[in-house]
Amino acid sequence: MGLPLCLLAFGDHGLALALAWMMLSSVLQFSFGLAVVSGQGISRKLFMHPILISVVIALIMVIFRIRLPEWLFNSVSLIGDLVIPMMLITLGVSLSQLRVNDLGPGAAFAVLRLGTGFALAWLICEVTGTEGMVRGVVLIQSTMPVAVFNYLLAQTYRQGPEQVAAMVMCSTALSFVTLPLLLMVAMG
Repeated sequence: MGLPLCLLAFGDHGLALALAWMMLSSVLQFSFGLAVVSGQGISRKLFMHPILISVVIALIMVIFRIRLPEWLFNSVSLIGDLVIPMMLITLGVSLSQLRVNDLGPGAAFAVLRLGTGFALAWLICEVTGTEGMVRGVVLIQSTMPVAVFNYLLAQTYRQGPEQVAAMVMCSTALSFVTLPLLLMVAMG
């Protein structure tokens, strides 16, 4: 959700910055975050995660200006386009089985996630003196609702997937109120 918002707010330059921020966040989440969730700590196996490998390949392609052949780009694009609907279907199944007692903690953690993300992004920007478009991108990207892939990780490692599903649902619902305010602050 953050990428199209950054594109809307700041154009192509904002999207490029948002992609860089997302790449950094993904590397942290799928290395240290995965080490915590899996309970396995940092291991060689962890660094063989497809997300981390794809980030390294993407960086190499950008640095050396390598373009995929059209047939390979189309194939990878089609496979990538399937991921979001598959994650949403999986989340939908979990939400259909959501119990009322999961909503309270889910809502509390959703508020905590949105508030903490904004507060930390604001603090980082203040400490580093970040202004303008970069500040806006950092604020937007850091204050997004809980991503669906967090549910998939919770499901995979049996770490409270029902609560994470509630967090995804509640933070997304809250974003209908918070996103206009966030855009106002980020673009101000």
